[in-house]
Amino acid sequence: MAPTSDTKRKKPKPSIPHTLFPVEPSLNSLPSSKTDFFRLIAVVSIAAAVVVACNFIATSLNQPPTPFCDSNTSDSGDSVSEYCEPCPTNGVCYDGKLECGYGYKKQGKFCIEDGDISKAAKKLSKWVEVHVCESCAQSLCSGSGKCWVSEDELLNNLDKYKLNDNSELDEAIYAVAKQKAMDTIHNEMETRRDDRGGEEIKCPELLVNHYKPLNCVIWQWIIKHALLAVPACASFVGCILIASRAYQRHCLSVRAEQLYHEVLYFIVLLDVYYINS
Repeated sequence: MAPTSDTKRKKPKPSIPHTLFPVEPSLNSLPSSKTDFFRLIAVVSIAAAVVVACNFIATSLNQPPTPFCDSNTSDSGDSVSEYCEPCPTNGVCYDGKLECGYGYKKQGKFCIEDGDISKAAKKLSKWVEVHVCESCAQSLCSGSGKCWVSEDELLNNLDKYKLNDNSELDEAIYAVAKQKAMDTIHNEMETRRDDRGGEEIKCPELLVNHYKPLNCVIWQWIIKHALLAVPACASFVGCILIASRAYQRHCLSVRAEQLYHEVLYFIVLLDVYYINS
């Protein structure tokens, strides 16, 4: 039996209340007081700041690092662009990449010196300083040493010192440290060329004084100030002699006065004795 029109009824569509999506904002949805209004502004400001900060961080993380300018063009001011970083000292830059020289380590955008090489270079330069300055001090005090030492002799002595020191430095690191030590010595000491064109090194006068023995320093000071030292010594000896003679005279006068009083006392005793007898 087919359904009739009475039994076949359409289901009524659910009506959407207009209160869920109001066409116009209600007055109740707005801040009711100044406190609520300022609170709403603060919340919106914080949300905007968070969005800006997240956008900045995401942009910074996704941005590729700035390449380095090539070493052969970074020295000229016109070639350094705002789109590349200048190549740092002790570094070689090519195709935007940085490679530090031997003996230096990459740290960020710079090339810093290797600690082992720096320590070894200071130790070697100190040994060269002691060797050259002690030799010059002996030459000035006793005439047995020499003040000008050839660079080739120093390099050979450095190699012997490394063997005797039993250091565990790699040969490549030792070569760089030795070169840096010699550069330091050239900057701190006097240099000259000999007749054959070789380099010679001398300890400065102010530095060599620290390596002289005390007796040598005193003797050289006396020789240097002889014109003042001799009259001063003569005056000092003369004052001592005059004071000694004056003291002797004083002792003689005191003794003579004591003898005079003793003789006078003896005479008085004799007079009293004769009078009583």
